[in-house]
Amino acid sequence: ALQGTTWAFIGPARQAYIPQLVGRSRMSNAVALLAAGISLPALFAPALAGTLYALWGAETVYLLQIAGLLFAFGLTYSIQENGSGNSIDRPGMISDIREGLSYLSHNTKLRTLLTTLAFILLFSIPLMSLLPVLVVEQYQMEVGFYGILVSVSGVGSLFGAVLIAILPKGKRGYMMIGALFLSGVSHLLLASIPYALVGLVVMIAVGLGSSGHWALGQVLIMDNVDDKHRARIMSILTMLFGLMP
Repeated sequence: ALQGTTWAFIGPARQAYIPQLVGRSRMSNAVALLAAGISLPALFAPALAGTLYALWGAETVYLLQIAGLLFAFGLTYSIQENGSGNSIDRPGMISDIREGLSYLSHNTKLRTLLTTLAFILLFSIPLMSLLPVLVVEQYQMEVGFYGILVSVSGVGSLFGAVLIAILPKGKRGYMMIGALFLSGVSHLLLASIPYALVGLVVMIAVGLGSSGHWALGQVLIMDNVDDKHRARIMSILTMLFGLMP
């Protein structure tokens, strides 16, 4: 409960802070590179965690995770803001929320994007929670193979995020639809074919599709929201995460 409450503050603040660091013109590329930065550790961290879990147990994995979080805190604390970060007087929390919801209700693009991402959170992201069942019951493998599967999906995620960062801004809506179809098809293949080697290949497509539709969804939201309401819209997106568990 404490971790979930903490993320409710971290998520919107981090996303709304990006334009102040890089400027609005580079915002889309920054979001895509942020997704790439999240995907990069996924290449080796799950496999390493699975190996450490098998050798020394969960305690070692948790201690290393705590060390990583402290290191991330130090890096975040050292960030220097480049933008002006204008402060404005706000009428109050309830009025703030009401204004944000009113803004969302009058913006069809934002409503469509948030609804799409809500469906992704409900029906796609939970796959990672089910992967251990797939590893044990369908592939008849040990826990270490779970880490390898997630690492392989990180390859696809990293490739998708870098691709979004370097491609031109046009047609990103069509790219998001294509990523959604790729994600759906790869999920079906993963559930249908009981061969571990095939699962490894399909997990690349799973990572590519997931990174594509998620990063593009956030990029399109930030492109279609004004500076004043960005944090509130990203707060609604973070709230949708609470639906997933």
